[in-house]
Formats: sequence, C-alpha cells, structure tokens
Amino acid sequence: MDQPLPENLAQTLDAPCAPAPGRVCHSHWMGHLPFAFWLIRILRPRLLVELGAYQGASFCAFCQEAARLGLDCEAYAIDTWQGDANMGSYPDSVYEDLADYIKNHYQNFACLIRSPFDQAVSQFEDGSIDLLHIDGFHGREAILADFATWLPKMSPCGVVLLHDIRARLPGYGGVAAWQEISARFPSFAFNHGYGLGVVLTGNSAPEPLQTLCALDEHQAARFRCRFQGQAAIYDALFGLEERRLRELAAAGRAAEELRQELAAERERAASERAAAAGEKATLQDALLQASLKAQAYEGSVSWKITAPLRKFARFLRS
Repeated sequence: MDQPLPENLAQTLDAPCAPAPGRVCHSHWMGHLPFAFWLIRILRPRLLVELGAYQGASFCAFCQEAARLGLDCEAYAIDTWQGDANMGSYPDSVYEDLADYIKNHYQNFACLIRSPFDQAVSQFEDGSIDLLHIDGFHGREAILADFATWLPKMSPCGVVLLHDIRARLPGYGGVAAWQEISARFPSFAFNHGYGLGVVLTGNSAPEPLQTLCALDEHQAARFRCRFQGQAAIYDALFGLEERRLRELAAAGRAAEELRQELAAERERAASERAAAAGEKATLQDALLQASLKAQAYEGSVSWKITAPLRKFARFLRS
C-alpha cells in the first residue's frame, strides 16, 4: 500500500503548479525545473552558486523563482564556457547569449563568473553558500573533487545538487560518485532526466528537506512521481521550443533565399537596362553619323553636278 507523504512535506506541494520557465533551451535539466522552483521556495537561499551553467536552463530557473519571491539573494554561475570532454567545445555565442539574458532579467542579483571552478572558490567565504549545484565535468574524480573543494563553503542549511547521477554514458562517473556522496550525507535522488541528487551538507536544512531525505521507498516514489509528471510537461515545452526554433530558422533561410533571388533579379534588370541604353546610344550615334554623311554628300561637287539629272528623272516620273 502506498504510504502518504508526511504532512510537513505534503503541505509544500499544495502550492500552484510550477510556473512556465522563462528560459527554455537545450538541456536535460528541463525535466528538473519544477523541482528547482519548489526547492527555491523551501530553501529561500541567500547565496546560490552553480558550477557548470552551459546555456543556463537551471541557473535561470533558480533566478526566476528567487526574483518572483523577492528573495534577498545573490546568484553566481561559474563556467569557462569553453566546453569539456563530455560536452565538446562550443562557441563564445553560448556565453554571450546567456550573459545577455542575465543582464536583461536578473542583473541586480545574478552574475556570471568565467573561470575554472577551483580558481573561483576563493571568491566565496566558508559557510556562506546555501545552494550549490554541481554540473561540470562528469568524471567520477572530477565530481568528487568539486564536491570536496566546495564543501567548506556550504552554510549550516546548505544543499548540494548533483546532476547526471543516473547517466550511464562513456566518460560519465556520476553513478559511482553519487554512491559515495549519498552514503555520507542525508540525500534524495530523482531518476528522470539523467538523474538529480539532493544532498544536505549541513544540520540546519529546512524541515521539509530533512523529511524528504528520510522518506521510505514508497513515499520517495510518491514524491518522485509528483515531479516526474510535471517534468513531462516541461520536456514537452522544450520540444515545442525546439520546433519553434527550427521553423524560425527555416523561415530565416527562406527569407534569405528570397532576398538573394530579388537581388539577382534586380541585378539582371539593371544589366538589361544598361544593355538597352547601350544599344540606344549606338543607334543614335549611327543615325548621327549617317545624317552627317548625307549632309556632307549634299554639299559636295558631285551632288551639285548631278542635280539636273535628278530633276529630269523627276520630270519623267511625273
């Protein structure tokens, strides 16, 4: 028999459905955005840091809910925005697009730091970070190193999110890293969207989060089901956005082809006008030359000598 969720946790799910994400982009995080909104409402972080932002799907969701709630919050996304062995390399336009979005929507409290994780850590005080999202290079050693490096920075109510803990892909070590980390701290795991792990690193996390990490198997499945249902809607939103972008790109290509065709037609018309003008000028010049020749001949001696003959010819014709 399914066990109902504890009351202090169930009440947190009575809020309206998660809002539509302000930023929709290519990311396996799309299916976790409903939980991201819920987590911000429960944790109400004063300082949140994301390691590995890429196009900013998760970071912008955190910022969106923090802004909606009017939280006194600082948010930092840290990344080189150059890619890695898992993601491959990507152009500067990825960073520039996200930076432009943050500037237009969350400039008053959110900031992008273009830096390796281990170099940026010194910018934060120990015990200051309430929410840390680790989503950088996904090798086991890299995940464990990021976790260990940033752990001293976590506040007493600190929560760490680890993405891709269910991704069994070449070069990914999230499964093994999660087994080690979750054995040491109160934790909860989602299985969809390549998996998302929730870790309580302090002893003063909000009560609903402590309850979440203590659920039995049946209750945990019930909680996951609630967010997986919403995740399907968000994944569908991403599908629609991808379709919109494809159609927009196709329309752009068609418009460019039409522009090129019109430019070529204008060029052909201009060429034909130029050719016609050249022919007209040639004919006018030939006519002028013929007229000059006629005038010159009429004034010549031979024309005058043969004038009686032409007069007699006209008399015979008449």
